Amino acid sequence: WLACSSAPKMTARAPRRALALHSLLAAFLALRWLLSGSDGQGILLAQLEGTLPRGPPAPQERDLVAMGVPKEWAADVSDLAWRLRDLGDADGLTHPLMLLRFLVSWKNVTKTEAVMRATKDWRGKVNVLGIMQEWGVPDGKAVWRRKPQTLRAQVADQHCCIGRLTCKTGSGGPIMVARAGHCDLDGIVREGLGDLMMNQFVFALEEILQVTHATSVKREELVLGVVVVDFSGFSLSSLRHMSFARRCAAIMNLYYPELVTTVVIVNAPSLFGHIWRLTSFLLSENTQKKVRIFGRDFEEGLKAALGISKADLPSCLGGIKSDDELPAGERVPKGAGSSLDR
Repeated sequence: WLACSSAPKMTARAPRRALALHSLLAAFLALRWLLSGSDGQGILLAQLEGTLPRGPPAPQERDLVAMGVPKEWAADVSDLAWRLRDLGDADGLTHPLMLLRFLVSWKNVTKTEAVMRATKDWRGKVNVLGIMQEWGVPDGKAVWRRKPQTLRAQVADQHCCIGRLTCKTGSGGPIMVARAGHCDLDGIVREGLGDLMMNQFVFALEEILQVTHATSVKREELVLGVVVVDFSGFSLSSLRHMSFARRCAAIMNLYYPELVTTVVIVNAPSLFGHIWRLTSFLLSENTQKKVRIFGRDFEEGLKAALGISKADLPSCLGGIKSDDELPAGERVPKGAGSSLDR
């Protein structure tokens, strides 16, 4: 209608070139009106005008399967990749196998998109790359190894109780050890080291994420790690600092999903049932299902769950490996945080 009503009446003197240009303009106006007529058409018009990032095309499902994405997840991964095309892939967050990791945890594509956008924002706010550079050094492609570079990182490392072992599970996944019974939460809170220790906790989570992701890309399948939690020496007084534990759990549950296949708790004391009732809510429901609990005799359970023997562990857990692979987990002396730049 616009094209017809806008055209000038034909006269013998009307220049043909002017008539052609006028008709082209009218056709463009008609096309614009058509494209803005519905939500889908409006999006297309916005793309034509440059208000939405075009980005690469959505990956084909067959290509995703070839990269290691299970066939039953390929359509959702492709959809999620297209939705997140504006994020780029500078930090590997939108790699298909990383998208799969988040999807497996959150199940729903729309919810996963929201979580991943929140994750991208959070990583920028806390400066994850800066944390990795301060607490570690590159150890191969896209992988970091704990090696504190600043005074405050060295102090935090002395009192930290979580680290990655050099050995791996039978399936090639990394092994993290958390010495819960050696974590001096009383001293950490007293000296105001909470934020500093949180940075080291983020380093540990990012380290296992990067290792599992690099292994996944190499093996063309989703690879997960495991966590061994040692409760020897655990004191009920630590339960007074549940707010710190909540902060750790919130970061782990939201921004680092689907990191491990199993959480093995060893040297669980006789009152561990009471401790578990008070603390299990901190873990996501999915993670709670992965927990295996053993007392002091845990060698057979460790072999069955992780595919490794007790000898593969550091000496602090009854193995023959050096304890130097882990942070010292020392008590926090008074005045430890007074001279630190936090």
